[in-house]
Amino acid sequence: MTGSLPPLLVIGFYPDSFELSALLQSDPIRSKLLFNREKYVGFDQYEIISDGMTFDLKLFSEAETQNMLQQNSVTTLFNSAAKHNSKSIGIWLGDHLKSGKHLPSINRALIRIAKLLGQSVSATHLGWLPAQQSIDFEHFEESADDYLTGGPTPILFQIAIIKSGDRTMKTRGLSYFSDQEVTLRTAPNMNESEAIKRLVRICHDITINGKIEQKIVVDGLVEGEKITLEPTSNLTNVTVSIS
Repeated sequence: MTGSLPPLLVIGFYPDSFELSALLQSDPIRSKLLFNREKYVGFDQYEIISDGMTFDLKLFSEAETQNMLQQNSVTTLFNSAAKHNSKSIGIWLGDHLKSGKHLPSINRALIRIAKLLGQSVSATHLGWLPAQQSIDFEHFEESADDYLTGGPTPILFQIAIIKSGDRTMKTRGLSYFSDQEVTLRTAPNMNESEAIKRLVRICHDITINGKIEQKIVVDGLVEGEKITLEPTSNLTNVTVSIS
């Protein structure tokens, strides 16, 4: 974990006296997460265990938090950015989980821990660095609650959708789950909301089923609509066209 950026930041106003170790031993956290004191002796970071899955935590100072947000060009959804005097708790997947980032059970555990920690510290925002975006905690909770009760991957929070030229949209953050991003080119008569609806569905399918490895043509959402998905030779991007 040391030296790598966490995918997720629980951002808020932490008092100078705040200690992460004390938080992990407080209610209700200690009844829901196991706390391993031994793994990172001598470092200000900790391992926790949830449902048999391990995650690493670290408290970041105000300066460290702002540096991560700025260096990763993090933008905030709904125009409500975290304050400059905010600290954060970074959350990483344990080493044995990293190859399963795309698995709903692992991603849900990560989101569940973020929600629990955020509620315990009255977080103001959640930052998701793979998509280079943050969201206020209230909107995060709404998205998380739907996901944790069986809903789809929270695309709003975990995958950014960016307009890139006329009738073109790109994803940022999908590669966290699949090592692949999507470029969508829409039909001339399709409005933006309809294009986003299709792109979200494609992103959800890829997060669950993995990257697109060969050109395919599938039926769209309305009668007669065809969606073509064609990956690049190195499979890092898939171009989607709608006709």
